[in-house]
Amino acid sequence: MIEAYKEYWKGYLDFTGRTSVAGYWWAALAHFLVTLLLSLLLNLVGGLSNNQHVVVSFLNTFMLLCLPPSLAIAVRRLRDAGRSWANLFWAFLPIVGSIMLIVMLCKPTSSEASYRAIDQTTVDGVPTYRTYAPQQAASPVNGGQPAQAYAPVASAAPAAQPTQSPGAFRKLSLHSLQSYTGSGVCDVCNKSLSGQSAYVVPNSVFYGSPEWREHFRRMTGTMITLTDADLDQHIEMMQRSDSSAGSAVCADCIHMFAE
Repeated sequence: MIEAYKEYWKGYLDFTGRTSVAGYWWAALAHFLVTLLLSLLLNLVGGLSNNQHVVVSFLNTFMLLCLPPSLAIAVRRLRDAGRSWANLFWAFLPIVGSIMLIVMLCKPTSSEASYRAIDQTTVDGVPTYRTYAPQQAASPVNGGQPAQAYAPVASAAPAAQPTQSPGAFRKLSLHSLQSYTGSGVCDVCNKSLSGQSAYVVPNSVFYGSPEWREHFRRMTGTMITLTDADLDQHIEMMQRSDSSAGSAVCADCIHMFAE
């Protein structure tokens, strides 16, 4: 529960990752207990000091600060379940909507979720891919044989990923990208990829794209303003903590990464 609550705060503005069922609900329980304990202590202090207005102001500020990570972890949980972030709007429908949202948040990890499900190596500088089990239907690279399902090897160290600054960004050629034929959602717009044309984008290119960064800035602009966070530093932190090698991107968003 403690580790889950740490991840809750670490992912303060991370709307692009995934959170498991256990990770979400352990964090929710920890946050409820912390909020309850804080409320009891502050009300006790406020009652003794006769400064109840200070207590109310502090609690309101605390709840406002908790809004971004609460939304972020809910978005990550929905993506992990193969659902769109737009399902959060069910919360505005009294009773029935809240129940529906809770049911979605309890859904197990989707076996067809696309997010970060790619393992990448390079041959003479050309990206090649192995697939996890949910992606065995993906197209082979350069007409070769279909890749085998990914099987972790205890002695194998994860491949280092080059860090690419936005200023040095160069788009890939579209034909060099592997097609993605699984389900799940686009890692840019969250649109369902079921039956849609999509591509695998290496993470160094994904995070380095100035167009994606501007898109991410617009999507999180209000929260960035409220928290006075440095967006570029936050994106770099997201990339450093992302040990995978790629993202699934739909045909409508691929222009941010390829030409």
